[in-house]
Amino acid sequence: MLDRIKWVLNDWRDLPPRTKGYENPADKSILGTQLPSVKKEIKHHESLHYRECPALFEWLKAETSPSSKTLMFLMIHVGRVKEVAKMRWEELDFERGFWICPASRMKNGKEFHEPLTRQSIEILRSLPKLDDYVWKEKGVSGTALKKCQEKSGFIGTRHGYRASFGVFSEEVPRFDNNLIGLCMSHTKSQLEQAYQRSDLRERRREVMQTWADYLSGSAAL
Repeated sequence: MLDRIKWVLNDWRDLPPRTKGYENPADKSILGTQLPSVKKEIKHHESLHYRECPALFEWLKAETSPSSKTLMFLMIHVGRVKEVAKMRWEELDFERGFWICPASRMKNGKEFHEPLTRQSIEILRSLPKLDDYVWKEKGVSGTALKKCQEKSGFIGTRHGYRASFGVFSEEVPRFDNNLIGLCMSHTKSQLEQAYQRSDLRERRREVMQTWADYLSGSAAL
C-alpha cells in the first residue's frame, strides 16, 4: 500500500507546474524508522517423512513419464527443481561419475559437481537422447513435476525432498553435518570458505549412495 501511495504522489509531482524542492512524504528513506517493522511468517516447504520416501520412489519407478524420472533423480540428489529440470547431456560425465551443474542454475552462483549414484546412472542410461536436454525436449516444467507429485497421492513438494533427506541424516547419523550441508549445496560461511576449500566430492558420493540405496530399497536402516 505504501508503494502505491508513493507512486501516486510521484505522478502528482511530475505534473505541471513542477514543484521545486518537493520530497515525497511516502518515500521510505524519509519515513525512516517511523513505520513499525513488519515480521513475515516463515513458511517451510511441505515435505514427506523420509520413512515414506521409498514408497514414493517405488511408485515413480513404475511410471514411465519424463516427470517421474525427473522426480526420482530429484529425490536421490536432493537438488533444487531449477537445477535438475533443465539438466543437459553435456553436463554429465559418466566416465568419472559426476553431474556438473553450471553456476547459472545454482542458487549460490557457483558450479557444482554432484557425484552420481548407481541408481541415478541407471535412470539416465534408460532415457533416449531427444535433444540437448536430458528429461525431454526443452526440459521438464515445474508444473509437470507438481502434477506428477499430486498424481502419486503422496504429500510434499519437490523442494521438500531436501527436508526429507535432512531429517534422514539427523535421525540416521552416519555422516557429520558439514558433509550433509555440502551434499545439499548449502552456502559456506566465510570462515568455512577460508579453512575448508575442498568440496569433499568422494565423501559426498558415499552419502548420496547411502541415501539412494535407502530410497530404492536395496539397503535397510
